[in-house]
Amino acid sequence: MDPAPARSRVLSRGTRGRQAALAARIAALGNAENESYGIELGYSYPQSPIVCAETDAEISDDPVRYVPTTAPGARLPSILLADGSALFDRLGPWFTLIALGAAPDAELAQAARRFGMPLTVVRIDQPGLQDIYRSPQLLVRPDQHVAWRGRNSGAEANSIIARCLGLQGYEDATSGR
Repeated sequence: MDPAPARSRVLSRGTRGRQAALAARIAALGNAENESYGIELGYSYPQSPIVCAETDAEISDDPVRYVPTTAPGARLPSILLADGSALFDRLGPWFTLIALGAAPDAELAQAARRFGMPLTVVRIDQPGLQDIYRSPQLLVRPDQHVAWRGRNSGAEANSIIARCLGLQGYEDATSGR
């Protein structure tokens, strides 16, 4: 004997209504488990001790929708450059300093050398990139997350590099060297 007809008689209209509402909610999510770009591309660790956090940085926490940002701790947004190459193809194997329409930050590059930090310097002169990346200088970690951004590092260069290398309690990069 097939129990299906008996089961359908037992389901009340209220139960069927709840099932329909649940089905509608699932359908509204669509294929989110496979298309959650906010989780995949928008993962960020802005309070990490190895990034130069910005307290006023806006970073989306929407797991489905990806909102690109270069706030320190966020994954570097990728674009295709004017020559058709991907920005990510220009990143070095370790740290990369990206200079957009400006000379690379000499103080930051010198500080990286002082600390023995491998640094690839990439200069890109392409109109409109500062509108996307919001800053002319970006220091990108080997995991492709932004460690620091700004116009220039100035007197803070040693502290920025020390922080990105996880050298807690750093006081003066030149002492004892």
